Amino acid sequence: PMAPREAALVMRAAGELTAREMLLSAGVLDAPTMQQRGFLNRVLADSDVAAEALATARRVAALAPHAARQNKQCFRALAQVLPGQTAIDLIATGSAYGYADSAEHREGVAAFIEKRVPQF
Repeated sequence: PMAPREAALVMRAAGELTAREMLLSAGVLDAPTMQQRGFLNRVLADSDVAAEALATARRVAALAPHAARQNKQCFRALAQVLPGQTAIDLIATGSAYGYADSAEHREGVAAFIEKRVPQF
């Protein structure tokens, strides 16, 4: 059996029906199927994986680090929304807009207005 926390992660990421298929019947699903089910963003040829991984890492590294942390925190919070609770209630109680006065935010806005690449 899969540990409960890991099973919950698989269920949340792959969807309940896909998780059940994988865990209850030892289903091994190919990449195109997992992409169709929303578990994968893209499927690449083996020869393209390294270049795509490097390009993605470079794209992510060029982004605002504080904004990335806040986006990750927001996604984690949204995953914890309880029945009867709205996502906006959960986000509003945190520091969702604490970044607005940061140098990083000012640089992002300035770069957007000046139509240039931001320097984070």
